[in-house]
Amino acid sequence: MMPQRINEWRLFGRKELTIHAWVQFGRRREACLIRNISEHGALIEFETTAPHANQMRLIVDFDGFEVDCDVRRCTDNAIGLFFRPRKVELQAARGQNGTELARQVRELWKHAQET
Repeated sequence: MMPQRINEWRLFGRKELTIHAWVQFGRRREACLIRNISEHGALIEFETTAPHANQMRLIVDFDGFEVDCDVRRCTDNAIGLFFRPRKVELQAARGQNGTELARQVRELWKHAQET
């Protein structure tokens, strides 16, 4: 059973969902739940104490979604992540639908709504 979700102030609007995911930091990999997500970050929760790391990789196996993240907020069982843009996502390479990462986040959110 997951602990009660935390309330936090966010710079970017997020969409509520629940998706099983992994975080990888160093050689460790831990299971987590994505509780909300935007094109710029996510809130993830853990069944036990959240790991302590300044950077990690968020991975969703079923969708091939992977992104490097900076930890912006950490509580006992939750972490607020900020997605680091990929180096290939330069301003000139952005199309009318935004960056590739933004497209992947939208697809992830759509999949969560369908299940």
